[in-house]
Amino acid sequence: MSVLTPSQTFEEKMMERMKASMGDLMPDDVLKKLMEKAIDKAFNSPTELKDEYGRAIKSSESWLQTFLRVELESRMQVLAKEWITENKEQVLKLVSDKLDLDVATMFASGFTQLFQSSLFNIRNEITTALSRIH
Repeated sequence: MSVLTPSQTFEEKMMERMKASMGDLMPDDVLKKLMEKAIDKAFNSPTELKDEYGRAIKSSESWLQTFLRVELESRMQVLAKEWITENKEQVLKLVSDKLDLDVATMFASGFTQLFQSSLFNIRNEITTALSRIH
């Protein structure tokens, strides 16, 4: 197993391993460009799901995007839980205020609905009575 020393980058270590296995078949600059392209493709190119004939049927985010999204989502969940735990009083006040507002809104809506049908019936009776007079 190869170990990265602080002075070596991932790319340098990979170049060293390729040189060791391939000998000196490629000049350093060509090998470096090849490694840069391979690393870029591995981390940044979208992944494709292919059917049995090799045709791309679905494309999704790159490996790096998927990795970052998953890591950020899990980290944000941890941070949110920590914040809620540290600020329980503020969270309870926010929840209480929201419930108070929603209960008042639902009550007003129900009150309006309750009387709206009665007012509609009264309006219809008045309209019918007026039309009979004429």
